[in-house]
Amino acid sequence: MQRVERGLSRRAFLAGGLGLLGGLAQGAPTPVPGKAFSRVWDLTHELSPNTPLFPGAEPMRITTLVTVRQNGHYGNRLDLWEHTGTHMDGPAHFVDGGATAEKLPPFQLIAPLAVIHIHEKAAKDPDARDTLHFPGFSPEAAEFRVREREIVGVGVDTLPLDFGPSQDFRTHPVLLGAGKYGLENLAGLGQVPPPAGP
Repeated sequence: MQRVERGLSRRAFLAGGLGLLGGLAQGAPTPVPGKAFSRVWDLTHELSPNTPLFPGAEPMRITTLVTVRQNGHYGNRLDLWEHTGTHMDGPAHFVDGGATAEKLPPFQLIAPLAVIHIHEKAAKDPDARDTLHFPGFSPEAAEFRVREREIVGVGVDTLPLDFGPSQDFRTHPVLLGAGKYGLENLAGLGQVPPPAGP
């Protein structure tokens, strides 16, 4: 820490600060017309080694590197498959040369949420067979949303965007190939209130 402290001069600090301000001015936020929100919902799951994974993926590993008692501060190394827990599939996930998540325009990441409830249907058919069976979007439903609705992306509270027993994952290329994104393993969708009228 002393070496770092010595290395930081007032001049270096000011130069870095001015560079940051220049970067902020250059990437100044732009308003998103027609999008105003009064509430924000956290739809993420907390990650742990017990987080459900797609078959074949290794569980998350947490390795403690330093502790407060021994080192004066606490820190871990996290080793995990990037599609663990609540995450975003950017177009690059299934489209060669497609945009990665950080290349998506910020306004595309803020949008109204429409929740499709199927809990009653799921209660009648829990489908606890050995094959992966959970709801997702069929390629036809994805195509409809891309062509007929002004969506920025879709999300599911399960592992993939495709339905469970899918072998070809055709829904991903339909959505991601259209420049949309997919959110997987969302939490608490059942608690999101319905929209407040037209």
